[in-house]
Amino acid sequence: RWTLQAPLEAQAAGGEISLHQLVINVEDLEPRALASVLVSDLELAELAGAFGWPEMVGQLNASLDDIHISREEMVTAGRATAEAFDGSFQLRNLKVQAPFSRYPTYHADIDFNGLDLYQLTQTFEFGEINGVADGFIHELRLFNGVPSSFRAKFETRSEGRRNISVKAIRNLNTLSQGGLSAALSQGIYQFIDFYRYRKIGFICSLRNDLFHIRGTARPGSDQYLIYGSLLPPRIDVIMSSPTISFREMMQRLKRIERAED
Repeated sequence: RWTLQAPLEAQAAGGEISLHQLVINVEDLEPRALASVLVSDLELAELAGAFGWPEMVGQLNASLDDIHISREEMVTAGRATAEAFDGSFQLRNLKVQAPFSRYPTYHADIDFNGLDLYQLTQTFEFGEINGVADGFIHELRLFNGVPSSFRAKFETRSEGRRNISVKAIRNLNTLSQGGLSAALSQGIYQFIDFYRYRKIGFICSLRNDLFHIRGTARPGSDQYLIYGSLLPPRIDVIMSSPTISFREMMQRLKRIERAED
């Protein structure tokens, strides 16, 4: 048994990381550990540069108490928060299964509020969207860096500037499996780069490669992913089928990105 007698503190990414509890037990050649970590004001810009993530601005804070570590899993009841894209993220129910294996599985529940969609979509090159959004990604499970299951909700607020680029419409149209992409290249639509919208909203889930989605943008309907503006030019994105293979959807998105490049 090995016990940390005094906290260990380190400066990193403009903030501080403090390991204020660590107990390691080795019983029957099976090591186990208990730890607590406090993360304060780490700059996301520096972390993104160090790990090769997309460029972002904000801060990361975490209070991860009672981290139980074994060969089978790493789990904590603590939480982490991040300020990014002018909004906030809260991460809880954090767990890693088989943490020391070649392919660990990551679990988390994520809630987000007040995200600036212009900053978000510019960072991830989804296609420009202006607006503010709230939502969550619950029961998230990542295997080899790819989602294998989750439940999620995404909705924009009815305030501020709300418009969306043709590239973003094409990407959301991929989620809906609609035939809107051809229409965007015909008639007057081929000369329009941005459309106004009243709301973007959907609830979706993934399990066993089946991606299920329903729209929440228009009251009284579960088909509208984008509910267009009152005034022309107007575009609605409507679901044609609520279920699609997640692997097929990702392949379609990649084809769109290559076409845009």
